[in-house]
Amino acid sequence: MNLEFLDALPLKLGLFSLLFLIMGFVSPSTFAAMTPLEPFCEHQGYTVETIDGNKYCVFNNSEKCDLQSFYNRECGSEHIREFPCVKEGSFVFPQFEKCCPGSSPFLKRGFWGAIYVGQPTCKSNSILALPERMGYGIFLTILVIVLGILA
Repeated sequence: MNLEFLDALPLKLGLFSLLFLIMGFVSPSTFAAMTPLEPFCEHQGYTVETIDGNKYCVFNNSEKCDLQSFYNRECGSEHIREFPCVKEGSFVFPQFEKCCPGSSPFLKRGFWGAIYVGQPTCKSNSILALPERMGYGIFLTILVIVLGILA
């Protein structure tokens, strides 16, 4: 039985994996683009009201500011509270909230690293979260390349 093809197997696996890695990086990605204006008001404990097509943040004392001015701190800055850090697994608005230490904002990725549309959550910065952060396909491809080099 001729087993000479096994000698070139690590090289072939490495090249095959590199091809899929490149495909992963050129796959289309979609980023979430949710406006933080309403959540900024609501997370402060206030309500959003629409008047004549314009949206306002209404404070507990019935004063109001249009959402953009409130978010930019041009109006109602005395009503702005400091946000506590967001716990792992919870939705986060990175524009005005921070994840608790040891985690960072994360938007779910597809197998080849394409980013889904949605709201990011706080995810662990642990090395164990690396496959999910990169996309499992990219992670497995890199792993096969490294193992092919080491073989």
